[in-house]
Amino acid sequence: MLLKTIARIAFLSYLSFLNVYGQEINVTYNYSSVKKLIEILDKGELLENDFDELMSLNGSKAYLKKMATFFSGVDELSFKRSLDAAAKGNPLENDLFMFERVINSVPEAKKLLAAVAKKEEELTQNSTALLKNYSPSDIKIDVTVYMILGIIGGGWTFDDSKNSFYLDFSLLKEDINGLTYLAAHELYHLIQYRFMKTTPDKTEKVSFLLDQMVREGSATYVADFTKLTASGYYVDFSKKDYARNFRRMESNFALFETLIYKAHHDPQSNLDLLYNIGLSGMYQSPLYFVGYHMIDLIEKYNGRQELINLLKESPDKLVLAYDQLFTEGKNLDEKYIPLSKATIEIIKSLYK
Repeated sequence: MLLKTIARIAFLSYLSFLNVYGQEINVTYNYSSVKKLIEILDKGELLENDFDELMSLNGSKAYLKKMATFFSGVDELSFKRSLDAAAKGNPLENDLFMFERVINSVPEAKKLLAAVAKKEEELTQNSTALLKNYSPSDIKIDVTVYMILGIIGGGWTFDDSKNSFYLDFSLLKEDINGLTYLAAHELYHLIQYRFMKTTPDKTEKVSFLLDQMVREGSATYVADFTKLTASGYYVDFSKKDYARNFRRMESNFALFETLIYKAHHDPQSNLDLLYNIGLSGMYQSPLYFVGYHMIDLIEKYNGRQELINLLKESPDKLVLAYDQLFTEGKNLDEKYIPLSKATIEIIKSLYK
C-alpha cells in the first residue's frame, strides 16, 4: 500500500530482485520528468511554475547535462526558449533540442510509459536475469532509473552518479523488450562501479580508452540484443547495429589499434575526439564491439569465471588475455583477430 501511494503521488515504484546467489538489485522507476514534459506539451503553453518544476527534477537535469556533452549552448535558458516555442505549436527553426521530433514521439511515449508502469516487476526481473552470471555473487545495489523524453535515444550513466541511470524513450517507440535490454546494459554499468577498478584519469589516454572499451564491451555482451528472438523497433535497430559491427570487425580492430597508437604517440591528440570516434554513436560505437569480441572469445576458451576475474583487474589484463588465447601453436578460432606487436608493446609499457 505504501509503495502504491508513493507511485501514485511521485510516479515512483520500488522493486527488488533477489536471485539464488544472494545478489540483490533494487530498482526504483522514476517517470516524473517525462510525465511533466508531456503535460507541458499537451497544455499548449509553458507556465513559469511548470518550467521550474520540470527543471527541479533529476531526470531533466540529467538530460541537459548529457546534451551539453554533445552540443555547445545547452543550458536552462536555451531549453526554456525551445520548449516555450514548441508548447505553443511553433518549434524554433534549427532547434537544438529538436522539439518537433519530440512532439511527434509523444503518443508512443505515452503508450510505453503505461506499459512500463504495468510491468515494472517483470522488467526488473528480466533485466537483472541477464546480469546475474556476470556480476559478483554478493552484489547488493539500490538504483533509480530516470525515464526521459528527448532526442538522445538509448541510455547513459554518469561517473559521479553511481546509483542512477537514464533512459530516453525517443528511440524506443513502444518496444518494451528493447527497453529491457537497454536497461540491463545501463544497469550493468552501475554494477561495474562496484567491482571493476576505477576509471583512469583522462590524462592517461590509452588506459582511459581501454577502460571504456572493456566497460562498454562487457555491457554490450551481457545485454546482447542478438540473443533476443523478439522483434520491436529498438530491438531491430540494435540488431542491425550489432550485425553491422560484426561484419566489419577486422576494420573495427584496425580502428582500435589506430586510436591506441594515436593516443600514445601524439601528445596533442584530443581524447574527446578519439573517444567520439571509437565509443560514441557517431560511428556506431565500433570499440563496444571490439570489447565484445574479445570478451566473447575469452569466455569461450577460458571460461566465465576467468572472464569475471579479468573484469576485476585493470583493462590491460583483459586485452593481453585475449592476445594470449592463440599463441604457442594453438589452433586459431576463425573469429580470432590478432593484435599487432606495436599495440601489445604500447599496452605493456603502460602497466609495468
